[in-house]
Amino acid sequence: MHNLTVIEEGARVEVVSGDAVAPIVRAGEHVSISETFIRKGAVYNETSLEHWGGDMQVRSYSRTLIEDDATVTTTPIALHGIKHHQDEAKAVVGRNATYNSQSVVYAPEGTERVSISELELLDDGASAENLARMVAAGGRIEHHSKLVGTGTNTKGYLGCDGLKIDDQGYIESVPSLRAINDQSQLSHEASIGTIDQEKLGYLMVTGLDEEAARNLIISGFLDLEEGVLPESAREQVRGFVAQARSGAL
Repeated sequence: MHNLTVIEEGARVEVVSGDAVAPIVRAGEHVSISETFIRKGAVYNETSLEHWGGDMQVRSYSRTLIEDDATVTTTPIALHGIKHHQDEAKAVVGRNATYNSQSVVYAPEGTERVSISELELLDDGASAENLARMVAAGGRIEHHSKLVGTGTNTKGYLGCDGLKIDDQGYIESVPSLRAINDQSQLSHEASIGTIDQEKLGYLMVTGLDEEAARNLIISGFLDLEEGVLPESAREQVRGFVAQARSGAL
């Protein structure tokens, strides 16, 4: 697949997109190339969900150009099991333009996800925030993100939060910063932890069994900020977590 998206100058677009196969499809290979051009002053908000077969191999490559004064918000959600998914992305942010991304990644047993991204704040006043929330429930996640400050008075932040459920699989988080301009303000934060036993015990005291309590904590960790998703989609995310934990996905 080769996808080409152009949002014209001054336009405002809300998009819900996704990648999926029929439930009977378990194995296969998919390769996609995406080119996105956001023209001056445009506003582009996208929520994307994926549902691949458990034994599929997927490779995704994307390039995004965000022109002056444009605003882009993306929310990629990946909660289903897949044999291997490698995603390579680069975005270039123009003068006084803004890029914000909140990604949600879940890796059950047998899943391997590799994400490699680069954000370049190319021109004066460009800003970006890239947040990732990752849960490994027996699967493997590698998350490599780079933020480059090229223009004057650019600001950027990388946030990577990981939750490890058991001893199987792993999470590898590698945020990096490159300041080219001496007036760039760049920062990052990365953490990987496990389920808080006190919170788990509190929920079980209220009457939940351990599995239900764990699912609730995981769903809360993956939950997005209010207003990012409609409530119907938020409920779907919670349902995906429960199904993935039970092996139904």
